[in-house]
Amino acid sequence: MTAEAPTPTQHPQSASVDNDVSVPSTTGSSTGNDSLYRKVYKGGLGFTKSYNFPLYVIFGGAMVGFSLSRLKDFDYDGVLAKEMPPGQMWFMSFGSIRIGMILHLAGILPAGILVLLQFTPAIRHRAIWFHRINGYVILLLCLVGNIGACMVLRYHDSGTRVAAQVVEGFLAALTSVSLVIAWYNVRRLQIDQHRAWMLRSWAYFGTIVSSRIITYTGSIVVSRISNYYTVRACDQLAYVYEQYGIANGLATYYPQCLNPESGGTTDGRVIVKAGELALSRPEMFGAALSIAFEFGLWLSTALHILGVELYLAMTPRETARLRQVSYERQLHAGFKNPGDAGLTAWRLGGDADQYDPHKLN
Repeated sequence: MTAEAPTPTQHPQSASVDNDVSVPSTTGSSTGNDSLYRKVYKGGLGFTKSYNFPLYVIFGGAMVGFSLSRLKDFDYDGVLAKEMPPGQMWFMSFGSIRIGMILHLAGILPAGILVLLQFTPAIRHRAIWFHRINGYVILLLCLVGNIGACMVLRYHDSGTRVAAQVVEGFLAALTSVSLVIAWYNVRRLQIDQHRAWMLRSWAYFGTIVSSRIITYTGSIVVSRISNYYTVRACDQLAYVYEQYGIANGLATYYPQCLNPESGGTTDGRVIVKAGELALSRPEMFGAALSIAFEFGLWLSTALHILGVELYLAMTPRETARLRQVSYERQLHAGFKNPGDAGLTAWRLGGDADQYDPHKLN
């Protein structure tokens, strides 16, 4: 799996679009800095476009950093139980939801670390065998992780997570389909589409990183507004108070849970107000995080979908270059309709012309 393929011998019109984009310099000092920058992104990592290196560092670094920081979650009943939002572990500690969460972590976290190697051009150019093996390992890990995520979809949080369940299922389907399309295209030597769908896949996976930022920021806003509420099961609240060592929490704040016959609860559930983190009222902070998580995940999903499409639209030369590479490889391999052997708009019956290598792109 790759985002930018190594370039074989190209036709003159395709080779011209592979020129390096360097940072302009006006002084001797800046010339030295530019030279060092070029040595790093081009000589060390193998990038041919200078603008890709900052994106590689920012987005690739964020994915790897996040994945590394969450490896401690493999201590499921220890670290993860303590760091989950108050009350969430009550659902995650047993049954198929627990199994699904462990599968999800076991698949996604290693994949999030290994994927940076797939987007490193020097590795693809110098060790294509490793790139291919690593790609299949990542594909398998991601699919396992998504299977686990689908098992966790049963977590409904007293019926208040419908929006979150929808977007989580949407992301599981979106990333899985995108990965399979990327894999199919590389098998058909359609390198331009492989790049596009692999970039999309990992842009979608990256929503979990930005959603954390939006969720925690949003929980503060929700708490400050002080007019948001959610529903919690009395048993879940009892679990939270026990987890935080709060004696008589139910009797103090939700006495109706101890006397459900009085009509103070509905199916053993009560209304909880969203609030800031306080050791005496952790369930209120858990409510704020739960509310913010739903709009945070939807918002980050929309931003990532728009962001990756914007990047693809702004790099037409790279797309054209890889389309030419695809044509040459497919022609050499004996595919029918070289240039369109993969999932292209022409192949799918869209309003597009069949690829013509002699036509300027």
